[in-house]
Amino acid sequence: HRESKWLNLMTQWEQVMEKKSNKVKGQCQKGIPASVRAKGWPLLCGAKDRKEKSQELYKRLVKAPDHQGWTDIIKRDTDRQFPFHEMFQSKDGHGQKDLLEVLKAYTQYRPDEGYCQAQGPVAAVLLMNMPAEEAFWCLAQISELYLPGYYSPLLEGVLFDAAVLSSVLKKQCPAAHKHLQNQGVEPLMFATDWLMCLYSRHLPFDTLLRVWDLFFCCGLFFNYIFA
Repeated sequence: HRESKWLNLMTQWEQVMEKKSNKVKGQCQKGIPASVRAKGWPLLCGAKDRKEKSQELYKRLVKAPDHQGWTDIIKRDTDRQFPFHEMFQSKDGHGQKDLLEVLKAYTQYRPDEGYCQAQGPVAAVLLMNMPAEEAFWCLAQISELYLPGYYSPLLEGVLFDAAVLSSVLKKQCPAAHKHLQNQGVEPLMFATDWLMCLYSRHLPFDTLLRVWDLFFCCGLFFNYIFA
């Protein structure tokens, strides 16, 4: 039943988002069916539009020579992402190959940012739900639209948001904030990995997917709420 609702929404996406965006949010809160996430997430985050406007770009990025040497660095991390998931167990399997391809393409797309280790698990979760090209454009949207500055060399985006989280915690949960301070614990110590990896290293997989459904729908605001 939920699947048919989503299929109906996706056939008239632009009209629905213009007039009934709350309807989409309500469906995201109920959870996007696994069978439609491959299309649902790219629609929610704008990756589908990006892909359609840049038809051949991904293929060119994948084939481009790696002058900065990121490929070898990425290769060291590909077998660390979800090593117990069958998709990523083999070095010669399509999971690790697609992961290398997507992350390498991003370094070509944003040479100013290059590769950040926290992008590995994010890209891996995307690949578990969609083909490589769609995963690349979702990663680009996450990095540029949802979490700008998170994966840059200075990590200024996530450092700012961790400070905001501390402020929100102090206002909304003063007792918890005071307890953490008494223990010498700052949100930056634990929240950085939560935020940068979008909880992919910290939640049961089914819960993670539900969190991402709402993240793609509501953006960074939901990240604060969930944290």
